[in-house]
Amino acid sequence: MDFAIGLLLFTFTLVVYFSYTNNFQRQEKDNLDVLLNDAKAVSTSLALPGYPLDWNNDTVLRIGISNDQEINATKVKQFKQYNYTMSKAKFGTQYDYVVFFTNDKGEVLNINSVCAVGYPLVNASYNIKAAYYYQDPSDSFLKDFMNNTLNADIYFKNENNDIYKLEGLMSNISKYSLIVFEHPLLSGGDYNEYYRELNNYTASGGFFLISGELATSQGRVLIFKC
Repeated sequence: MDFAIGLLLFTFTLVVYFSYTNNFQRQEKDNLDVLLNDAKAVSTSLALPGYPLDWNNDTVLRIGISNDQEINATKVKQFKQYNYTMSKAKFGTQYDYVVFFTNDKGEVLNINSVCAVGYPLVNASYNIKAAYYYQDPSDSFLKDFMNNTLNADIYFKNENNDIYKLEGLMSNISKYSLIVFEHPLLSGGDYNEYYRELNNYTASGGFFLISGELATSQGRVLIFKC
């Protein structure tokens, strides 16, 4: 997985920023140098495995979240759960910080349900373009979650406007990172028409989740890769 670790350090005395820009003084420059050095030190620590290598929140002496140049999802979770004040002491910094993860497009990533770690008042959300399709209002338990939590585009089999039916979803499939079908019961015709397109979608990195029965079997065995 391609990723980058973003790091933001800041102080409560934001007024210093304004005096810094208006009146460049040596003392303020020295403070900025300290902040930047701390940021580099925290980044360097996180890019290592930490100590001990299999550390947990009871044994950790140095916090690190990478193993063999790859993010260790378990350590990210431990880092998230670790006491924030104690983590600042481990990093040897007086400044507040926030660590977050991005891909090569600058989009915030979710690593083991963690989008950001650090200063408690900073909130990072996982933005994802999602779609949800259902065919039976009585079997749409995920609809509210998809709509309220992920702000998903909702598609319904019996929608009056074709844009919001299955056909509309499939015509826009490339813009979604996540597609959820809840008990879709696709007809044989729809299944045959869209099977290859859905396979191509997942093969190119899209996430396709199915809850319930994908298609009416009509006496046949249906196989779908996702």
